Amino acid sequence: MACRILLHLSSLSRFQDRFIRPRGMTQQGMAEELGINRALASKELKRLTEGGRVKSELMHVIGTKRQKKTYFLTNLGERLAAELKQIAAVEATEEREGGVGGRPDGVRVLARKQATDR
Repeated sequence: MACRILLHLSSLSRFQDRFIRPRGMTQQGMAEELGINRALASKELKRLTEGGRVKSELMHVIGTKRQKKTYFLTNLGERLAAELKQIAAVEATEEREGGVGGRPDGVRVLARKQATDR
């Protein structure tokens, strides 16, 4: 799940420096867009924050009257998201070309690597 959140936030990184941010950068917005419950989003965001991959700050959010906590990637989070994208691209190419049998997918490999980095 952490990988999906990293990729989601990576897709919204262009809004990181804006005064008003999209709803997808909030816990509730992420949960809805990723099709998970908010508690799981909260738990994963907490772990990503503690691991130095994600930061949060109160900001204005499109369609709300009050500021809400929004999340964005740190430099480490950006690097990990880039690695995930690169792995996905390689896997897609291998799949089109006939695939590599018996090899675990790159997302699982990177997730295991992240778990051991803690």
